[in-house]
Amino acid sequence: MADFSPDVILTIGSTLSYAFEATAGTRPTTGYTKIPGIVSSPDFDVAPDKIETTTFDNKVNKTYKPGLKDLGDLEFKANLSQSLFDTYYDTSTGIMDLYADAKTTGKAMWICFNPEGLNKSIYVPVEPQAPSIPAGSLNSAFQSTLRFTASGDAIFAEDPTEA
Repeated sequence: MADFSPDVILTIGSTLSYAFEATAGTRPTTGYTKIPGIVSSPDFDVAPDKIETTTFDNKVNKTYKPGLKDLGDLEFKANLSQSLFDTYYDTSTGIMDLYADAKTTGKAMWICFNPEGLNKSIYVPVEPQAPSIPAGSLNSAFQSTLRFTASGDAIFAEDPTEA
């Protein structure tokens, strides 16, 4: 049997939540609302692009400099439920309406991925996309893909205060 360190961080209990900036350009630290039913998360630590810097006098290996990272679309999977649907589509309180309102005043939406047992959370400013319409098969739960386009860097910071 494998010997696991007692401080290994597990996925059990991890949460995804969101909040909107009260002041444009300032990450919210309170008022985060959980997004229900999350079953998978993306890799937030993507490798930077490589910029080739090889010159004619290199005879064995190419040389590179690190370029920019591309978080692109962060994809989470979630079990489809009425509460997940309402989180996105409730009139005036759903993510899609709240984002449309925030955007008119130059304010961003932030997501917070909080691994249970870690004293920091991952924050990213994002533009939300509508959840996918899931495919299904016999004897299974519908799962929707939740996509968020990163509009800034992923950072570690103190755990959020929830709404």
